[in-house]
Amino acid sequence: MPLDEAPKLVSMMGAIERAVIAELYARLEGAGFTGLSHESAAIFQFIRPGGSPVEEIARLAQATPEAVAEQVRLLAAAGYATASAGQVSLTDRGRAAAEAGLAALDEIEAGWRRALGGEGFGALAAGLARLNLRPIPG
Repeated sequence: MPLDEAPKLVSMMGAIERAVIAELYARLEGAGFTGLSHESAAIFQFIRPGGSPVEEIARLAQATPEAVAEQVRLLAAAGYATASAGQVSLTDRGRAAAEAGLAALDEIEAGWRRALGGEGFGALAAGLARLNLRPIPG
């Protein structure tokens, strides 16, 4: 795409995603939650409060069980998770990191709400929800 053309919406959405992820992990690191990465997000995002099987996390994250198992191994080594017989659970440290991550995302969204105004933010959220729930048109 020529540099004098406006970027495509999908490019802007990707840039926003990358910026949010970078900000999220910077905030987590600043709060003392080190060793986390974008790849470990699936464990936090898709684990049930009482724990979840590796296969279920992999299916929900659209990843291989081997990739999820490797992330679990890394998170366990850092003290965020435990694994036994294919069942993954968060430790107290893991739950605290998840709570800190959710709080950081709430703060980021609050900044968007301030920047866009309530109506603009609501329209953005509603439009993205509609797009997310529909197949990509051909």
